[in-house]
Amino acid sequence: MTARRTAWLLAGVLGLSLTGACIYSRFSSSGGESHFSGGPMLQRGDADGKTEIYVVWRTSDESDSVVSYRCMDGDAWLTVSDPKPTRYHAVKLSGLSPEKDYEYKAESGGEEIGGGRISTLDSGGSFRFAVFGDSGSGSDNQYAVAKEIETRNADFILHTGDLIYPRGEDKDYPKQFFAPYKHSIANAVFYPAIGNHDFSGDGGSPWLKNFVLPGKEIYYHFDYGNADFIALDSNNVSDESVKWLDEELAKCDKLWKIVFFRHPPFSNAAGRNGPRGGNNAVRDRWLPVMKKYRVDLVFCGHDHLYTRFHQADSEAINPTVIIEGCGGKSLYKTIANDEVQVTDNENYGFGLVDVQGENLYFRHITADGKELDYFSINKEAK
Repeated sequence: MTARRTAWLLAGVLGLSLTGACIYSRFSSSGGESHFSGGPMLQRGDADGKTEIYVVWRTSDESDSVVSYRCMDGDAWLTVSDPKPTRYHAVKLSGLSPEKDYEYKAESGGEEIGGGRISTLDSGGSFRFAVFGDSGSGSDNQYAVAKEIETRNADFILHTGDLIYPRGEDKDYPKQFFAPYKHSIANAVFYPAIGNHDFSGDGGSPWLKNFVLPGKEIYYHFDYGNADFIALDSNNVSDESVKWLDEELAKCDKLWKIVFFRHPPFSNAAGRNGPRGGNNAVRDRWLPVMKKYRVDLVFCGHDHLYTRFHQADSEAINPTVIIEGCGGKSLYKTIANDEVQVTDNENYGFGLVDVQGENLYFRHITADGKELDYFSINKEAK
């Protein structure tokens, strides 16, 4: 993980559950506009997600970092602080109890800038996550998708890239990322895959500054419940990435395996090149590794639409490839493709996945709440 200023605390076992999120004012006690410019956001970093988590935010000027948290059973607030001034704040909470809910609030420069809920319910086989991409426009369409995602109570969120258009610049993060997803990211850990527009901003440096991610950050692994998740950087399908993917999937021992990244191996978007559309390197180099280890789902973006593919050479070991690229930027025209099972380029939306033990349920939902696609996978059927 990139070097960051963090603070550590070991705490004892704390109380019972929190029934709702707590969101705090972004205005200072004196009535003036806050120097807060983004967050707070929950991040995984090198934390295990069960007893540790990061609270991350940014401010327009350098200041200290303070996070207070507690269970909702009457326990006193505990505080973690780092006095070192920074604009990119990352505070690590440690010593949390698995399968508990906490409330928290973040503070910089004596100003309470926001808060939310931390859930460490990570041991069972039932959970929900949202997935979307191609979002960072700051448009009404982006806000509409974000608002609908808020209503779905996801445990965490995956993003298939292009958080910030047009060039992934750091100055655009407050308006095009932190503002639209303010409530969601305060209560659900956000896991992005780096997009081509994100990468174009100084080689991805702003993207790395704003997130605290596991492993190498541009490609990383995390687990949740009975599932393994892998994020990849498809801007560079290198020998190193192929080797890392093979080694990491070999270590994955959860029931479900899910991979997400930017450039899809297949495409039905007009103007995409290759004999089957999509990215040739991803299809030829990464996809065989995913088949080898029986990856269940592959989520991509880059094409501004929704598409679910069934492969012409479909077998049980092939992952289901889904493009979730209609998060708010624009919508692309499509072309005929025999491998397309379901597609939509008229609505903005996102994917919603419910994992319940040996069953996985997927829905693609539009910004106005309509269900456009649905399928399920049962592990016993394989």
